[in-house]
Amino acid sequence: MQMMRDGLVALAACLLVALVGVGKRATAQEPGQRGAVTADMALRLSRAFETTPQVWIDLQKDYELWHAATGSHGWKKVKTVELKRSA
Repeated sequence: MQMMRDGLVALAACLLVALVGVGKRATAQEPGQRGAVTADMALRLSRAFETTPQVWIDLQKDYELWHAATGSHGWKKVKTVELKRSA
């Protein structure tokens, strides 16, 4: 099952390379590798899929925030700073 998944990921990466006109380095070369969506890639994906670049940038931000929230607990120990307003 894992071999089939890895093969599908590799095929999808090859199709993406052809679709958006980037080299293989711009996509995951090995199954399981991840790379952030850059501004250039967001522009390319938006053209290929008829969306806006902001869609792809927002998806990247959401992905990173989810990983930070679920993979780290240090941020939960940060205390809130109380700011007093002057009259």
